[in-house]
Amino acid sequence: MDLSRLLNCGTPFVTNIFVRTASTLDYGAIVCANALTSTAQGATLVVTVDTAANDKCIGVTQVSSAQASADASNVNAMNAYRFNIQTDGIPDRGTISGGDWLPTCINPEALYFGLYSNTVTTGTVTASNAMVNSITATTGTVVTVTSTSEVGIAGGWLMDGAGVSSTGTTPTYTGQLRYVSNVTAVTKFGLLTAMNVSTDSNLLWASTPNYKSTVISTGGNLLRSHSGNTAGKLAQGLLIVDNYVTHDQAPMHPLRSWVDDGLNGLSGHRMYSELLISKFYSVNNE
Repeated sequence: MDLSRLLNCGTPFVTNIFVRTASTLDYGAIVCANALTSTAQGATLVVTVDTAANDKCIGVTQVSSAQASADASNVNAMNAYRFNIQTDGIPDRGTISGGDWLPTCINPEALYFGLYSNTVTTGTVTASNAMVNSITATTGTVVTVTSTSEVGIAGGWLMDGAGVSSTGTTPTYTGQLRYVSNVTAVTKFGLLTAMNVSTDSNLLWASTPNYKSTVISTGGNLLRSHSGNTAGKLAQGLLIVDNYVTHDQAPMHPLRSWVDDGLNGLSGHRMYSELLISKFYSVNNE
């Protein structure tokens, strides 16, 4: 997640916070308060594919744990700026060793850009970030994907990703961007303009603004287009304020149907949702 802006036009508050995970922490990851009572303390990832994801959010990391580990001040500084992360870059020290620390933006009113990942794990749709499962080949204004939900479809966007298909091959079609104008059935996206879709497509789906229809990646720093082996989404405490796109033919800008619908042949295309974290720990401390 990249910082977009603050609702009150203030200054981002970045400070080192106590963190702990069993693997490296990415830049831009949402970290949350944990419930552990032993010496294994520190903010951690909560990226389960359910509505518990992002519960008790503390903030968003501003460097990765690997970057912090490689920083000269990590091991040499004897003041509070030291990150104290081991050389393997994994923030898994116990409290007896002083724990691990990472610079983190902790503003409750911050908005972030969440990039939609086009990563596909070959042959394993449950681990893929793009929609690659149960796509019906079509050429027209209806795209059918099994097990979607009506929530957050109309008013959203579909885009061909630039990744690979679930078989590891190059998708038949890529570089199309379409506005979802209606829902023709539970499993169908009704498009404003016809789209070419194949069973090997790599589809990115941005839900409608004002919804909490999101799926966060396993690294806590990207957005997925579906929740595992189905194509649905969940209310994961990330409110979509607006959707954005950037590509080689245009700079980053908000997606609007009269500007962006029907575009073809895009390259370097990336899609984002601007997000407000609604399960912030300091506001919803229950």
